[in-house]
Amino acid sequence: MKKINLMLSAFTLFGLLSFSGCADKNSTSESTLISSTQTAEKHKVTFVTNNGSKDITRNVTHGKVATAPSVEKQFYKLEGWYTDETCELQRWNFGFDTVTEDITLYAKWEVDFENWVWRLARQASKSTIMLKVEHYNKNNYNAETGEFSGKPSGSGYGSGVVFAEKDGYYYALTNNHVVSNSTTKIENGETIDVMNFTTVPKITIYDHYINPYSAQLILSMNRYDLALVRFSTRSDDYNYSPSGGMIDPDYIDAANKAGAEEDYNNYKIRIAKFAEDDPEIGENVSSYGAPIAQPGVCTIGTVFDYRGGCIYDHEYSSSWIHEFDVIYHSASILSGNSGGPLYDVNLDIAGINYGSSGLNDTFTNGGVFWAIPISKVREFLDLYVVADTTINTEGQYTFLGDF
Repeated sequence: MKKINLMLSAFTLFGLLSFSGCADKNSTSESTLISSTQTAEKHKVTFVTNNGSKDITRNVTHGKVATAPSVEKQFYKLEGWYTDETCELQRWNFGFDTVTEDITLYAKWEVDFENWVWRLARQASKSTIMLKVEHYNKNNYNAETGEFSGKPSGSGYGSGVVFAEKDGYYYALTNNHVVSNSTTKIENGETIDVMNFTTVPKITIYDHYINPYSAQLILSMNRYDLALVRFSTRSDDYNYSPSGGMIDPDYIDAANKAGAEEDYNNYKIRIAKFAEDDPEIGENVSSYGAPIAQPGVCTIGTVFDYRGGCIYDHEYSSSWIHEFDVIYHSASILSGNSGGPLYDVNLDIAGINYGSSGLNDTFTNGGVFWAIPISKVREFLDLYVVADTTINTEGQYTFLGDF
């Protein structure tokens, strides 16, 4: 009996020792796991959004994948995140790439072309106009009545863009060579602009619904190849309708329930804003205008340089831009696009188109297309138009003079 008790005691002791050993082993493993979790190295991942907002910083555990933040940029789509600031060398794969050190990722954006084209059709079209210019001998023009007689000595078409409104008048920009009312000559080493008074231009403006309006030439300068015109959409207290007829303004109020107000807003002329700066090389732009007298045509391209772009190399030409560099871009234009806007992705005026290295009757000539930078448009207005020297909240010039 003593022997059996001794064996049981030994077995019990062995079991207790064994159990105790297992408990110590599991306890040590669990402690090691907790310690490892607590001391796991973390790395800082900085996301440079490139959309005007602040950078985003996240801490990611060593060897783990990072999660891309949700970011937006108006009129753009996110193409991806890159490890280099140029966003050209290596794209980060959030499904496979793991974080092993502090890194910075840069957002690359691309234009949302589908949205841009839609906005060009719905909004920019309302700012862009077509001009028909007929030149009459000054003897066939009555300055008191504003009436023309006889037949014009010549005519042509161009484009323009409405950028301001005041006292019932819309103000639009186009090219000097569209209205051809000034030349330049050199006297004593100085460049002098000379108005052409041998002919008087009769200018008719057509809006995006092909409604015609008589326009008045305010100023034109060939060394900028820019001209300023104004027109009114009202005649004897009537408004033009989308069909080209004339309707009583009371019709708008009387037929609101039938959708007349929405219809009116759809065809109402839109005031385009100036871009804050000249477009950068590589920036996407769109030409809008009336090539070959066909209004409502837009093309899309890219700014690729700034260089000189003189159409005629003599001082008596209607376009003699020789004192500043112009925008070289690939948004095709044709004859008739002259004076039309070069829009940026915000639909702001980035420049005024005026020529190319070789216009012909197709959009596929592979030419280089030229536009006057918006900084020079501002200079033209500041120098020659009585205007406020600042831009107001709508981004337009506040005209102080009576034209």
